[in-house]
Amino acid sequence: MLQNTNGTTNSQFSFQTNFYIPFHEVDHAGIMFFAHLFTHAHDTYEQFMAHLELNLNRDWTHEHYLLPIIHAEANYHAPLHHGMTINVQLNIANIGNTSFITEYKFLEHTEQLHAMVQLVHCCIDLHTRTAKILPNELRIKLQRYKK
Repeated sequence: MLQNTNGTTNSQFSFQTNFYIPFHEVDHAGIMFFAHLFTHAHDTYEQFMAHLELNLNRDWTHEHYLLPIIHAEANYHAPLHHGMTINVQLNIANIGNTSFITEYKFLEHTEQLHAMVQLVHCCIDLHTRTAKILPNELRIKLQRYKK
């Protein structure tokens, strides 16, 4: 789902999706175990890449690059409880020469912020595993979602 983040006609959009917090993701207190937040962030990333028509399941060998995560961080603002439906808003926080940062806001009813995640993806050469300039096609697709 795409949504303009500020109601104007500029090109900034958020990629959005929703998920339900199932019982098996919570601890004895009924609060989502912290590591599951990263699973939901990555699930959102996979949906986002599919939306950009960049299929993560295909054979990447003809592309000659990979996009591994080199840094991950999360900030928790309010508990995430069993049974909640959470809206995830993905934006691109930064696009560098060889990397980009995805930012995820986890909100209840698209209003109350419960958590934020940032993941840094580095473009690396498939064979040498060294940093590589982001492909222009990818850069253009990411730019539309840059904050």
